[in-house]
Amino acid sequence: MRKLLIATHGKLASGFKSSLELFVSEDGTIHTIDAYGDEDNKDYTADMQSFIDSIGPEDEGIIFTDIAGGSVNQKAFQLCYGLEKNIFIITGANLPAILGVYLHPNPITNEEIKGILQECQATLVVTEKAVVESNDDSDDFL
Repeated sequence: MRKLLIATHGKLASGFKSSLELFVSEDGTIHTIDAYGDEDNKDYTADMQSFIDSIGPEDEGIIFTDIAGGSVNQKAFQLCYGLEKNIFIITGANLPAILGVYLHPNPITNEEIKGILQECQATLVVTEKAVVESNDDSDDFL
């Protein structure tokens, strides 16, 4: 079973989950940690450890964090370091990446993740205003 943990600063993780639920039916495999979002989540170590402990031999665990080298990312790395579990940590989380990994039909490997993330990176672009040339002086909008 593929299990996701989205762990971010503030309430971003819950926001990602809310958006994910517009596209997929949540079956209890998407977990969130809103680190530092309120007084109750100053120390989220136990919640993160609980997720890591829930990953069995047949499971795929994917932890998404928001900032490379940030405290949440560092904590995930510390707790997973040296474990013989099928757990991947992906930082710089965004909705296309989370959806891509969650919906990926094949078993998750480093190579599969790299491919998914390359596709997502290609969609990270600046959307520029289109310049519309018109020979018509009417007030019609496009």
